[in-house]
Amino acid sequence: MKTKINKISITDDKITARGGITFFLRYIENIKLYELISSVVLLKVVFGNKGLKLQQFLKQMFAFFIDGTDMSIAGFDKKKTDKGYTAILENKKNEMASSHQIKRMFAKLSIIPNELYNKILNELFLWRLKIDNPIIIIIIIIIIIILGIDTMVLDNDDSLKKRAVNLLIKGKKVFNPYT
Repeated sequence: MKTKINKISITDDKITARGGITFFLRYIENIKLYELISSVVLLKVVFGNKGLKLQQFLKQMFAFFIDGTDMSIAGFDKKKTDKGYTAILENKKNEMASSHQIKRMFAKLSIIPNELYNKILNELFLWRLKIDNPIIIIIIIIIIIILGIDTMVLDNDDSLKKRAVNLLIKGKKVFNPYT
């Protein structure tokens, strides 16, 4: 049996609600999300040659979250023996993860700091902006820089030095170095 779906046609068979998972996973593959996550995660975690590969883990976790039919980790053992689910993921039987493999993978990934996940999200954000409108990236970066310069209004009526003091609401003198 081929593992890649390459044709869509009319059928009399019953189609399950899982039919869209294949197209979602194909989209994830085509936007190279697996490569992005791998390039960041592999900086911190070393994977051996045997066992579940990172891309297969990611693929099956994305399908797990989208599917939603069995939201327990033990559900991976049931899905491993389900030929239909295996075909939807375009996997071979030996590529399907067991619940123990999923637990071990999460244990490995638990050492990754949040900064690396933020890096992945930033890359995705910038990639998506470049597709829609490249000029908006510059505008958003400028806005982020401006918003990063946050001012705090303090009651400055009793201070001896009056540098950067402005009158604000109700006649209070406030300190704001950016005015």
